[in-house]
Amino acid sequence: MADNPFTLHLARDEAFCDREHELDDLLTYVRNGQSVVLLSARRLGKSSLAAKVLECLEAENFLTARIDVYPVSSERDFVQRLSDGIIRGIGRGANPTTIGKRLLGLFTRISPRMEITSDGVKASATIDPGVPATIVIDDVLSSLYRYVERQHKRACIVLDEFQEIAALEQSKTLEGTLRSFVQEHSSVSFLFLGSRRHILTDMFSDKNRPFYRSSLVYPLGKIPENAFVAFISERFAATGKDCPADVAASIYRLADGFSWYVQGLAMIAWNETQPGHSCTAEHVETSCQTMLSMQSPEFEATLSALSPGQKAVLRALAAQPSKSLYGADYPLNRQLSSGGIQKAVKALVKLDFVEEDQRGVYSVVDPFMARWLTLGSAAQYDMGSAGK
Repeated sequence: MADNPFTLHLARDEAFCDREHELDDLLTYVRNGQSVVLLSARRLGKSSLAAKVLECLEAENFLTARIDVYPVSSERDFVQRLSDGIIRGIGRGANPTTIGKRLLGLFTRISPRMEITSDGVKASATIDPGVPATIVIDDVLSSLYRYVERQHKRACIVLDEFQEIAALEQSKTLEGTLRSFVQEHSSVSFLFLGSRRHILTDMFSDKNRPFYRSSLVYPLGKIPENAFVAFISERFAATGKDCPADVAASIYRLADGFSWYVQGLAMIAWNETQPGHSCTAEHVETSCQTMLSMQSPEFEATLSALSPGQKAVLRALAAQPSKSLYGADYPLNRQLSSGGIQKAVKALVKLDFVEEDQRGVYSVVDPFMARWLTLGSAAQYDMGSAGK
């Protein structure tokens, strides 16, 4: 039996859909030494696109590294992740004999550490806890620039969920240290990825922030429906199953074009479809219910962290997106004052749970969270929480 052709992980190889235009744009910017802020809501495929960019650049002999900033809890944690990622990038492709030569004498504030594993050489950094984070960053990035210049190479560093450093105590200092390298060295480009668009936009557009106008801001939209529908049908056909265009279109629309949800619904529907048979509307409905069940714990955790006013606004917008939140006829005004609504909306926009479109309509960003909120799942959660 063929393997499932869809994925909830990074979409690589045949699982990667479309994005030719965006890929060309980003590759052109990086080749020209430009750093880019890749901005979108969660689950639109930023990380998969960035991984594809790095894959193409590696084929052009670029040094690449990807650092996931989302789990970072301190300045020291960020520095460790940055150092490990850059050391791995420098050491990529080296064997146990040559990796030491690459790293020898390169750094002054960190000590590269190498471990031989079944998968090859695993490189990481040992950092003196007494050295300030900004000094370590300066050493790591200066060493990276010296290395690529010496080797006549170029480099691209991806910082995924970069907005998370804004929550750190020394965030402005870290931003200032990083910005000096972004501005001064065109041999290394950065891709700053983020899904909390309000926070990340402020970091790069506020004239009082260090990163002001340091990088090109590139909003990432949804993959067009026709491209994703063709992709779903083709992947079914390539694995001995059928998915008619109208059924593939229903998957796309249920997911509201969010790449992660499209892949997830298609993956579940593929599992439900027998070899040699066609995917049906019933399979898609089963997929939708399964996805809601899968996501319910995450949605419950999200809801539990919100204030009562924020929960009320989120539920109201899930049921009825609106640009007249303060109108007397909008149901929310029977629960909250205008000031309470305004405060809750501002917080939810900052968290990227709610967005305002070009028409001024506010809505819940995540299509499955909106569905979960309107189908009674959230009410069942509240009843369960109240009994605890």
